[in-house]
Amino acid sequence: MIMTGFPSIANVVPDMAGVQRLYLDTAPIIYFVEGNPDFYLTCEKVFDVIDRRDAVGVTGVLSVTEVLIHPLRSGDARLAQTYRDLLSELSPVDITPTIAECAAQLRATYILKTPDALQLATALLSGADGFLTADQKLQRVNEPGMCVFVVQSIPPTAIIP
Repeated sequence: MIMTGFPSIANVVPDMAGVQRLYLDTAPIIYFVEGNPDFYLTCEKVFDVIDRRDAVGVTGVLSVTEVLIHPLRSGDARLAQTYRDLLSELSPVDITPTIAECAAQLRATYILKTPDALQLATALLSGADGFLTADQKLQRVNEPGMCVFVVQSIPPTAIIP
């Protein structure tokens, strides 16, 4: 059920006007969960909009691997569970052979690292029209129907409280 009376993603982050399905790369998830002092506010507002169901948040199974490395390595079971709980709300998309082939094409076209290509292919084939990342190199990806947003490029003044 879509709730009304709350700000849409465009009202919180105007640069993201029109985004209905936002794919979250790994770094914004980490910034939000671990309270990154530079980017937490931006990520918090994005997660608020997703929580209110004014935009659908999605991620891929690769993010599950990437976010759990630090808490598992450091033995922080509580942090690992926090990530698991949040990721379950984002319904991570599995990597299929079709996604893998799309990733190969993206990697060839844009000279991407395999994990980046897999994340972008997962976003594209899961119907995301927005991709939130911390990797500025991914801004050069220009695929029909999907805009790439870089957390560092969203000025704090663009965030509407």
